[in-house]
Amino acid sequence: MARELRRFESLAEALAVKGFPPENHELIERFTSRIGIKAYYEHGKGIQARRRGFGPHLEIMPGSTTGFISQDEVIRAAAWGDYWYIEPKSIWAIKHPVDAVVAKPREPRVRATPQGRPVAAEEKSYGVCPECFTQFSASGTCACV
Repeated sequence: MARELRRFESLAEALAVKGFPPENHELIERFTSRIGIKAYYEHGKGIQARRRGFGPHLEIMPGSTTGFISQDEVIRAAAWGDYWYIEPKSIWAIKHPVDAVVAKPREPRVRATPQGRPVAAEEKSYGVCPECFTQFSASGTCACV
């Protein structure tokens, strides 16, 4: 059974969720609006843009997009010069200005003990005893007391 793809409400949402560089947004918005896209779906590291009319889906990746049906379509839709032909698939592709994904801030990790209880990602430090050099406990005592 095929896995259902996540559908994005808009291109803006898809670009934000996938972390595409802002430098690429204008180009992607230009060619998707000129081609006519009816829906955007999550597709691995990229976005699948489904056309309103004839032609293959556009596969929008962080650094390039494939699925243009002709050189003329690339030139009219994107108005960008860095494109090439993919012979085995008989489609055209375009390179984006920036080939990267914007780093997203990570949530702190929470570990679980064997009993299944969560443990804080970072343990608090209560200082070190100047005499025995062990870490103080939460009560302020150490091994030499």
